[in-house]
Amino acid sequence: MKVEYIFNTGKDTVSALIKSRSKTCTKLYIAVGFITTAGLEEIINSLRTASSRGIVNVLTGLYLGVTEPAALKIFLKLESQKGKRFQSFIYKVKDEFHKKVYLFVEGKRFYAIVGSSNITSIGLSNEGEANVYIKGNLNSKADSNFYKDLIKDFSIERNEKLSSQIIKDYESQRTQFAETINRKIRIDIKKILKSEKIRAAKSNSNSNIKSQLSSPNFYIDKIEGHVNKKTEYIIDEEINWERFQWYAIRHKANFKLNDIIYLIDHNNNRFYPVNFKDYCRTKNSTPDGKYFAAYLPQKKFKKLNKNLRGALVEIGIAESNLSKFKKLTLRQANEIGKMFK
Repeated sequence: MKVEYIFNTGKDTVSALIKSRSKTCTKLYIAVGFITTAGLEEIINSLRTASSRGIVNVLTGLYLGVTEPAALKIFLKLESQKGKRFQSFIYKVKDEFHKKVYLFVEGKRFYAIVGSSNITSIGLSNEGEANVYIKGNLNSKADSNFYKDLIKDFSIERNEKLSSQIIKDYESQRTQFAETINRKIRIDIKKILKSEKIRAAKSNSNSNIKSQLSSPNFYIDKIEGHVNKKTEYIIDEEINWERFQWYAIRHKANFKLNDIIYLIDHNNNRFYPVNFKDYCRTKNSTPDGKYFAAYLPQKKFKKLNKNLRGALVEIGIAESNLSKFKKLTLRQANEIGKMFK
């Protein structure tokens, strides 16, 4: 067995290896925790190529709700076109499924990519990932045992065949628990490495953070309830907000960490409080603008019905304020807070 490291940059990427090996393999097994449509678009033609000359089996999990239903629907479409040459499965042994394995078989030889790369645009070609490229021979007992370990999750005892009903049920739960689906955290490594400056300012910054955490400001702001797919792609590529939800803002962002924003979603008639977590300006323009705020929901939404609108008017929040950004007085914030108790 021969093992090489994949640097995942330049021409030495997981994406490039998948494209190369899919041209000659007779079997392709993929087992990954997360799949996004952006990542799938990078290798979808390779999967089609592999399934035209052999068999392709894809296994994924629904862990944390990160895998996108749209990607799963693409798999079902491929199955309808390729029949048994292309099949997709959902891991069922446990809720958590975090493996990343790409296994190509050519006669008695196999080639495996094992490491940290999911089928996401970042995972397939970003040097922040760590993967090894393994070449083995099924005539070797040790290699054969290793091969069997790699494909064990494709047994009927460990997976469920993907179906439209599974996707429908998954979409339903994903929508229900959308507030808790993890988003990416953007860490500015350059700031972290300025350790001396951070130490020098530590005493002052600590007191500032404490005051911010203990005395949040309160705002009302509106969201559209949906964003353009291109916007999602740019945010995913540039900002890396996997742990947070986010929305486009069209006003000056003076939010502090953990300020409370009461979001009004007119499209879905929802009203709910969130904690402000981060702010960004994208390098590339998006269909929804360049400025975005990240947040974590605090409590379950309330329906923005006639009674709730009337209650807001009674505390001085006119109907016109429900369509624009507004800072709340402490009294208004207290009254709204009572609505969520």
